[in-house]
Amino acid sequence: MKLNNEIKIGVMVTVVVLILFGLTIKSGKFNFSSKGYNVLVDFNNVDGVNLNSPVMLNGFEVGLVQDIKIKEEGGKTKIELILWLKDAVKIHRNTKAIVKLMGFMGEKYVGLIAGNEGPYLQNGDMLVGQDPTNFEDLVKNGTEISLQVKEITQRINQLLADNGTKINSIMTNANDTVKNVSSISANLDQRLKVNEQNVDVILGSMRGVAVNLEEMSSDLKKNPWKILYKGKEK
Repeated sequence: MKLNNEIKIGVMVTVVVLILFGLTIKSGKFNFSSKGYNVLVDFNNVDGVNLNSPVMLNGFEVGLVQDIKIKEEGGKTKIELILWLKDAVKIHRNTKAIVKLMGFMGEKYVGLIAGNEGPYLQNGDMLVGQDPTNFEDLVKNGTEISLQVKEITQRINQLLADNGTKINSIMTNANDTVKNVSSISANLDQRLKVNEQNVDVILGSMRGVAVNLEEMSSDLKKNPWKILYKGKEK
């Protein structure tokens, strides 16, 4: 049976549509079979988070961003993310939600840092998210720090230039002092070598005196009456 051109084109279009449908489901992370529940998270700024952005618990992917809403609360504009989490994933109420960057130039995702206190979150429960760090603020702070370091460096260089003579004088005096101390030490060593025998004699005499004093003290302890004894006059 021959197929005419219209049937061939129709079959080809059907195949292409099915392939595109499959790729759409895969790229959009749709999963009609998995069961899950929703958790709401309020942010002041989501900074690049989009629909179907990943949701990770301690670095492990557990869901996706199902919807994004803008709402007014207390006169302030809030961004509400509706997170879809797998039914098997249980998180406590003190879990933290933070917008993070996947790699240096990667996509944004919602990171959940698991808590360990309080009951588990149920469908429709709310978390308060922590806003991501603003890259522009980081650049601004880095620029300010760089300017401050540059200013401090300039001041130090100026102080060194203004007090160059004094610093050189201090270094010269310190060098002279070190030389004098070295000279005194060398002279002292020389004197000790020249008078080595005299020093030994003096030390020997001092040891003899110490021995005599010790013997006399021991004798007086045994014979205290000798303190009162007066020798005969010649």
